[in-house]
Amino acid sequence: MELLERCSGGKGYVLGYETAAYLRTGYQLPSATFAYVRGKDLDDWLSCLNLRRGEIGDLVLIPVRELPSFELIGGKLVVNIERLRLELLAWLGRGVIDLAALGQALPHGVKDSSE
Repeated sequence: MELLERCSGGKGYVLGYETAAYLRTGYQLPSATFAYVRGKDLDDWLSCLNLRRGEIGDLVLIPVRELPSFELIGGKLVVNIERLRLELLAWLGRGVIDLAALGQALPHGVKDSSE
């Protein structure tokens, strides 16, 4: 996340997926840092990232028209719990474990594909 901070240059971003789940629970280390960025800022992000490489892990930028709703968790902007729940449901597998750590149940009729 340090690389993300260095490259933000005042541009907004919101953390999502595994990164947001980890910041909320401290349970599973994320496989990468997932960040929503404004599509209009993507070239600036990519320019900065070509000059620096993260020491550990990957950085996944998700360009969007508008940044999603967020909450401040541990001094970081992370997607709100409703969006995080949907993101984790979309992935199932690992997402189910993160949902459990968040105390969120699977909706009725949704099965984990890892069963």
